[in-house]
Amino acid sequence: MDIQRYFDPLRHWLNSLNTRERNSIIAAAVFLVISLFYLAIWEPVFNNLHIEQQKFESERQLYYWMKDAAAELQTLQSTGTRLTNRFKNQSISSLAELSAQSTGIKQNIKKLDSDSKGVKVELDQVSFDQLILWLSDMSQKYSIQVTSLHIEKQKDPGTVNARISLERDPA
Repeated sequence: MDIQRYFDPLRHWLNSLNTRERNSIIAAAVFLVISLFYLAIWEPVFNNLHIEQQKFESERQLYYWMKDAAAELQTLQSTGTRLTNRFKNQSISSLAELSAQSTGIKQNIKKLDSDSKGVKVELDQVSFDQLILWLSDMSQKYSIQVTSLHIEKQKDPGTVNARISLERDPA
């Protein structure tokens, strides 16, 4: 296939223009090609690269935190100390945020208010399964129990809004 025949009408048209018009059209075409390359290839690739670098850094930090926590857990278990004793002096709100981060619902926390007995947490558009995992984590790791729970089903399947009161287990 002769590609030359497709460009002949364009070349003939360009040659029919005066020099100033021809240079303006060529400059506009070069600008358009560069703009399309930037918008269609360069920018999306580098935006995705930046997003992936942020995800990688976040995962790396989580990995090192988990590695340190696992080593500390092993040390505590070998000395016979209960894990919950370690967290007795930490605030319920900080433990709730730590647990929410590890179970993946921290971004769904709308409000977290501390009072003398515990905390009140409001969550929006949270996966019901993740909510249950978070509450289980709070109970098992930190001996923090639910004293009040109000759940509203949302339009998206499996998502809820929740208002929860948490207090430390007195035992």
